[in-house]
Amino acid sequence: MASPVPPYGPPINDALDDPNTKLATLIALRDRARATIAAHGDLKKALRRLEREIERREKKKEKR
Repeated sequence: MASPVPPYGPPINDALDDPNTKLATLIALRDRARATIAAHGDLKKALRRLEREIERREKKKEKR
């Protein structure tokens, strides 16, 4: 059963904080979070590359 709740911090933390959250819900959140992470690849690395490129272009723009 797919949950409409996106697998990011607040819903996961809410589920963990609620002692009435069913094990099946926790497992579903975990599985969706893993799938989301896998689908996005290395997002931290991509963001670092993006930040470096922005910095490079800003410096290039300043030199004009």
